[in-house]
Amino acid sequence: MPTVRIQRAKQDEQYWKARMRVLQTALDNDRTFLTAAKKRLTDLDRQVHRPVDYVLYARNGLRRATLDGAYQAAVTESSRYTAAVTNRTRAIGVAEEEAHHANVPPGWLRLP
Repeated sequence: MPTVRIQRAKQDEQYWKARMRVLQTALDNDRTFLTAAKKRLTDLDRQVHRPVDYVLYARNGLRRATLDGAYQAAVTESSRYTAAVTNRTRAIGVAEEEAHHANVPPGWLRLP
């Protein structure tokens, strides 16, 4: 039976910088989306729980259904982006740990 060699990709400076750049860019994007989702959630929360408008809100079923649906969607979106930020942060930590075990110089992981 012939032996099969598995060739590992060359993990040089470009590889590590590109890997960290991809992870950091994704994290930055998720943080931006999370900020927007939280702002939308805050705005909807103010509309739903406005004391002056509560009587109109309680009586108008269509408006109540629309705002409640939008509010629940915003809560879901905010939760999803919170989880994404947590997962991306963990992924960066895992990549840094892999780099440490591979004896990669710390400068290769820093972004310009």
